[in-house]
Amino acid sequence: MGFYRRFRSIGSTLMAVCCLLMFSGVSVQAAPITWTDSYTGGGQLISAGQSLSITLDINDGFAADTDIIQGFEFSWQLIDNDADIFRIYRSVPYSYSCGTRFNPRTCTGYTTVIDTQQGQREYARIVGPGFDSGDFEVGNSCQGNACPGNSSYFSDTSFSDTEAGIDLLQLTGLFQVDLFAVSGDFLIGNAFLTVTGLRMASAPQSVSEPGIWLLFLPGLILFLVMTRSGRVATRDRLA
Repeated sequence: MGFYRRFRSIGSTLMAVCCLLMFSGVSVQAAPITWTDSYTGGGQLISAGQSLSITLDINDGFAADTDIIQGFEFSWQLIDNDADIFRIYRSVPYSYSCGTRFNPRTCTGYTTVIDTQQGQREYARIVGPGFDSGDFEVGNSCQGNACPGNSSYFSDTSFSDTEAGIDLLQLTGLFQVDLFAVSGDFLIGNAFLTVTGLRMASAPQSVSEPGIWLLFLPGLILFLVMTRSGRVATRDRLA
């Protein structure tokens, strides 16, 4: 009886393993996915000492139970509505000889001189999950006396892939950022958030592997033979 039980157990095990492979096999597939959100600043004026907090939301499409956040990029446009350097044009008189040899005299003419004047510099600070810009100058792309007055200059600051930001997005789907006007006044432009990750999905495995059938059929035959042999042995013992 121990012999029959042992082989019946082997046959049953083979059948169970093959059935699990054929009928219960599931593979997990991951597909790249991107989520975005933005904030429209609309040129709102912000002055020294003021602050603004915005929250970007990717929950329209993001599902924490099936999606995995891998990285993000956040950028915010700030606009300096005044040039940092002004060009000032002024006329300066000068004298020159305009007479003749026999009638010398002095005339006065004017020439244009370009002066530069330092304007007010604007400084901002941006703080978000896992990043802090520190104080930086807004719109400092204007160099020297080549900057005309009444012009606007952009500062496009960007931050990406901080661990705290990725964790916050994974847990809540939200991304909060604070803007501080440190000095001067400037205009608030648009902010953009782009998040990248994976979407997990389950897909059935193929069940037509020849190796599985090679295991399944011998296991079935061995199980049936051992079951029949066990019944015959039991009937002979009872007789």
